[in-house]
Amino acid sequence: MKLDKKILFFIFFLILIIKLKDFSHFLNKKNVITGYDAFYFTRLTEELIENQYEKIDTLRDVPDFLERPFPPPLILYIGSFFSRIFPKEYVYAFLPPIFSIFFIF
Repeated sequence: MKLDKKILFFIFFLILIIKLKDFSHFLNKKNVITGYDAFYFTRLTEELIENQYEKIDTLRDVPDFLERPFPPPLILYIGSFFSRIFPKEYVYAFLPPIFSIFFIF
């Protein structure tokens, strides 16, 4: 049983190293966010931190305005926790590769 856990942790860290090997190229640039979802979740995280997270999203689907999920998704709380330590751009650049590893388990 202990050997199985060691193998899983080894695979986890090996995949993490492979996924993050090219991030040194991104860290030299000003904007490291590469997808549309990261911008969306970064904006929602900023609103959650500033206590401005409301039911209606006034920046999407104008003039009908889409409703936001309530309660806020867990990724917003994770992002708000880590954005106290790191810049928000880096948090949402690193979260997708790290969370994608959990799909193998």
